[in-house]
Amino acid sequence: MHGTHYVRRLIEQQDYAGALDAPTPLLPGPPGGTTHINVLSGLRVYFKWLQEEGGSALNADLAQAQAYSQWLAARYAPATSKNRLSQVRTLYDLLQELGLFSGNPFRAVQGALNRPEEHRQVYSPEAVEQMLKFADAEERALVLLGAHAGLTGPEVSALKSEDLDLTKGTLQTTGRTLEASDDLL
Repeated sequence: MHGTHYVRRLIEQQDYAGALDAPTPLLPGPPGGTTHINVLSGLRVYFKWLQEEGGSALNADLAQAQAYSQWLAARYAPATSKNRLSQVRTLYDLLQELGLFSGNPFRAVQGALNRPEEHRQVYSPEAVEQMLKFADAEERALVLLGAHAGLTGPEVSALKSEDLDLTKGTLQTTGRTLEASDDLL
């Protein structure tokens, strides 16, 4: 990796592509991996925003962090907005480690709340009954896990047979225990 003076000069010149290349081995995830690519993508979004707004990466303050958070919230879903903020927090943590920045104004900004229930489609009991009427055993289990247990797709995918306790009538999933409905059992 290039020295901190080199990285500082790149950032001051707003050569953000070069500034990202220099510390890329220090970013999360193995280079070329999904996490690494996502972090780089998020930082490119931030640097583009900085250029459009006339901001400075080395003079970021709480007002700039809040403005960026509001900009993200207006353009992205809450989960994506939070990810983008997290990626910029990582950048400022790294700049701090390199001695290029003092503090991290993005640590004080939480971003939009993600309330999946506000944007997740909910089926009526009639629609669930209609799906169950034509479902085979596997499809029936998937519909019931979502409709009766409230599981998300990733939670259903992660289930193992030992997660279901027939004697207690419970279903153990990531960090929570749910009572299984009669239909589900």
